[in-house]
Order: sequence, then C-alpha cells, then structure tokens
Amino acid sequence: MSPIENKISVESPIGFADSNIVRLLRFEDTLIVTVNTWNDETLEVSFLGVIGFRESMAFELSDLVRSNEIGQFGEWCLSRAYEGNISNGEMKFQFLDVDYEVAIEIIAKGVQIRIVKGNQH
Repeated sequence: MSPIENKISVESPIGFADSNIVRLLRFEDTLIVTVNTWNDETLEVSFLGVIGFRESMAFELSDLVRSNEIGQFGEWCLSRAYEGNISNGEMKFQFLDVDYEVAIEIIAKGVQIRIVKGNQH
C-alpha cells in the first residue's frame, strides 16, 4: 500500500513541498517539528497528546498527512501508553519525504501549525 493512500493532507498556511526539517523537540507529550519552507518561511508544527513517534532521518519533505487508521505502530503505541488498544482519539500523522515515503510518523491527538519566522522583505 502506498504511504499516501487513505490519507488527507493537513491544512497549513504554507505547503510542505520542497521544505526541510530543521529540528525535532519533544517536551512531555508534545513533539515540535521546525520546518523551513520552500519560500524561506519557518513553520512550527506542534503535535499534541503524542504517545509515540519514529523517524527515518529524511530531511526534505513533500507533505504532511493524517489518517484515523493508526496502523501497527499506532496499536503498539496504544498498548504501551494505555495498557491496551483503546484509543483516546489518537490519529496517525506522517511527514512524507520527496519520494512520498514516511519521513516521520507520529501518533497524537492533534496538530497545530504556525509561522514563527517570515521573510523580512
């Protein structure tokens, strides 16, 4: 199955195509991914209620997608977080690389995206 089947692109003020991951920061159950976009803007993508994530060390992105189907990794995260496979509203989010393969997979309750630095022209 293609990593983008049954997935919906996450709305963002700027598209993720031709963007680069700058930093990952985890604090308690929040994962913040800082991204430099194609037009030299900086986005802060905050995943809330995170119960697990994994990454492939890819840096160049094409999209951020979500799915209500959390898959095997999500089920494993649920079993560790809640001692069972009972979901509390978690979704699967995936940053896709330029080949549409999964760069980062996050199991979380939600996501917030904001511009933290714009082009100063």
